[in-house]
Amino acid sequence: KHLLQAKKGDYAVFQQGKILSLVHVRSADKNAFVLEEISLPLYAAKHIEDWQNWAFTGAKGASSWTVFEIDLENKELIEAFSYTKGAFLQGASADTLLSKLLAAPLIPVSEENRKKIGPPPIGRQQDRRAFWNPPISLKTWAKRPSFAVYSTKWPTDDTPLSGKRLELYFAKNQQAPFPCWIEVQGDHGFVYTKIVDAGRDFQTPFPYFPRRSPRFLGQPRSEDDVYIFEVFCPKYYQDFSLSYIDQTGALQDILFAKRSIEKERLELRIKKEQLPLFPRSITLFPKKNPEASCTFIGEL
Repeated sequence: KHLLQAKKGDYAVFQQGKILSLVHVRSADKNAFVLEEISLPLYAAKHIEDWQNWAFTGAKGASSWTVFEIDLENKELIEAFSYTKGAFLQGASADTLLSKLLAAPLIPVSEENRKKIGPPPIGRQQDRRAFWNPPISLKTWAKRPSFAVYSTKWPTDDTPLSGKRLELYFAKNQQAPFPCWIEVQGDHGFVYTKIVDAGRDFQTPFPYFPRRSPRFLGQPRSEDDVYIFEVFCPKYYQDFSLSYIDQTGALQDILFAKRSIEKERLELRIKKEQLPLFPRSITLFPKKNPEASCTFIGEL
């Protein structure tokens, strides 16, 4: 619920060891988040007083600059693009700490199980210890907040966090959508990521979010009264239309049935009676981005 409160322009700066990461909400709705993340070494941030100005003047010292989109309904990363590399990111190279956490189920930590200050009581004595809270304070906070705590388990992968339990601390009543403190039990004690700055109305100097285009995969199959096309199609292009150009040069719509056969691959089934018997082209038009259309050219 905290993350769903995020609004366009919200940002936070996190510190993990000697690395800082500025995370900015480019867009947010109930279905998807688009986030921008700029990372830099801690020493390179010594003279940064205005993060917005730093970004618009070239983000001096930045080591990476990435934008990514997360499907909240299915809890998965569906796109990641590196402005630093000028390329789309795939697989493990697309994962960031925040993108993983946004896709993970967060479970509230009960008061009984929260970390507390001091040694536990002996025997059956009532536990009167105060809750432990992260040692952080932001200049935008009117007073030190209380915290809501959630836990999650990192998925099994090839990272040092594989299979480990994480605790996330969110500030209450501060209109702070991002976790303020992320803690994990490492091999040599606790490792944490903390928030060091936050604000609103951040604007990106890169308003364009590149998108991959769909494409037809090979030749269609003929099966009884239908043609079956396979199409590579990123998840953000689930709504699209099909058309062909007839002998008069007019664009004709094509009715079709679709089903997902694996991640980012669709099967389109078209009744043969819809298509004329001459060499043709069939074009797929994504409704959200018609400029990303793709065309099959050939004979059926």
